[in-house]
Amino acid sequence: MSIALFIPVRAGSERVIDKNNRSFSKFDKGLLQLKLETLIGCKIFDEIIVSTNDPVSIKTTESYFGILDNLKLDKRPEHLCNSDTNLQDLIRYVPKITPCQAILWTHVTSPFCFADNYNDAVESFSEGDSVVSVSVQQEFIWDKNLNRIKNTKDN
Repeated sequence: MSIALFIPVRAGSERVIDKNNRSFSKFDKGLLQLKLETLIGCKIFDEIIVSTNDPVSIKTTESYFGILDNLKLDKRPEHLCNSDTNLQDLIRYVPKITPCQAILWTHVTSPFCFADNYNDAVESFSEGDSVVSVSVQQEFIWDKNLNRIKNTKDN
């Protein structure tokens, strides 16, 4: 079965301005760069699709052509990039831009999702199923005093 990884990255974030492209940790080009770097060693996808209307995201994506051989840039229509876009319309659009039989949807705003997480999701998937990954987080994961990620309830 052929599998595409779909990464929606739209311009015009309202709550966190330029969240996809502003510097994040050691990644000057932000969360999109982090996601693409994460996918360099991931060989389970027939296509990796960055779908965007953002000129900065387009440039970042194009800088990974040749590094990620299966990378595809989708310049998404503006009517599917608005904060009030009906999610169902975007969901119906995605199968039109890839011939792949299955689509894994991920976001750059999930920076702690790594190649092995994608591998596990694909391994647990069977045709006709859906796989959803969630984790409940009801507290801050960054400890300001320790200047590091908190990974247990005790620290």
